[in-house]
Amino acid sequence: MNREIVLTVLYDLALTISSEVELVPLLDKTLRRFLYHTGFPAGVVVEKEVGEVNANTARLITANGNYALSALLGATVVLPGALFGEKVELLDKVELGVLNLDQSYTYCLRLPVGDVFTIFLLSPREPVVELPLTHIFQPVLANLAKAVALCRKSDELRASLAQERDQALSEIDRDRSFLNALYETLPDLVWLKDPEGVYLSCNASFGRLYGAKVSENNLQNRLRFC
Repeated sequence: MNREIVLTVLYDLALTISSEVELVPLLDKTLRRFLYHTGFPAGVVVEKEVGEVNANTARLITANGNYALSALLGATVVLPGALFGEKVELLDKVELGVLNLDQSYTYCLRLPVGDVFTIFLLSPREPVVELPLTHIFQPVLANLAKAVALCRKSDELRASLAQERDQALSEIDRDRSFLNALYETLPDLVWLKDPEGVYLSCNASFGRLYGAKVSENNLQNRLRFC
């Protein structure tokens, strides 16, 4: 085998892994690069449901090359236990369960990513490729597992910040509603002008006295004499 081919593939995958900060885009882009370099026509990434009664329950995170599998994204399915393992392995004629909806796949390359995620590359025939499929990707998967952990933390932080932002905006809206209600119900006359003396707004008491409404476009004209 040409050593330069292996180095090129590893370098490309390293760049792919380091180019994303969100979990799903990271896994999706890495899956597509694995398919490109191995010649497998389809693949999926699944996340094992930790703590489930059925240890083989998994959620489909991303899929490529098979429309039927793409339609199951986000779904939780039960996969054959023989599919899961701790090492890279090319599986031949193993039961694929829901991963083989059209019954066309007979080969599966298992690429475990840490303890939770697994990449499955699927093919109806053994791919002809110059790469040592069961050996070359071990360091890549180790780095991918680290990137996955960082992306999960990044996603959690982003979700937390979004929640805090939404909560702050909700409090601002609530305060604004309260101030608007107070502004409108004050019996005193209240109005707003800009530095040039142009009327911008007035409360209901002011409007009833001078016959102007806040919503009127001609507020300035109605209040010209004030």
